Amino acid sequence: RNPNNKITYFDERGDAPVRSELGAIIFSSNLISNRGPRQMQACINKIDEKTGKSTKVWQPAHRDEEMVQCFKHRVPAALRHLVVLENKMPQWNQHHAAHVLNFNGRVTQASVKNFQLLDKSGRDSGSGSSKDYKEHVVLQFGRVAKDEFTLDFSWPMSPLQAFAIALSSCDVKLACD
Repeated sequence: RNPNNKITYFDERGDAPVRSELGAIIFSSNLISNRGPRQMQACINKIDEKTGKSTKVWQPAHRDEEMVQCFKHRVPAALRHLVVLENKMPQWNQHHAAHVLNFNGRVTQASVKNFQLLDKSGRDSGSGSSKDYKEHVVLQFGRVAKDEFTLDFSWPMSPLQAFAIALSSCDVKLACD
């Protein structure tokens, strides 16, 4: 709130419940060098498969209850209610002299904004064995033409969450080159 502005906004009146948080995103630098891809981590609220509703409504009353703080500090009680997502790190391709990801033909142009998010919540392929863990791409975003991008996402991510994550990558460079 701006102390010089006497206008009270709806959120500041205190007569409405705190807004629900739908996700959090953390960008971090490449640990090896200043060049190359950066790391992106995100989390969204976990959805109960039977009810189709969030297992927890994130309405923090204090900063330490915010989704991003619980995610950053890996609070065990909070992590039970989150789907943890991490970008798939691209592999270096000598032929192209660049980092590359396989988008299965959905992305056609190289861009520092291209990324894929994997579900790292510990889900497996159905056998119950962590050895059988199969990478599940929950979201992929990439360039298809000048100023045109494609966004693919799957359950449990909502269209709003997917769009917000994709939009954040346009604001923050995922790579330094």
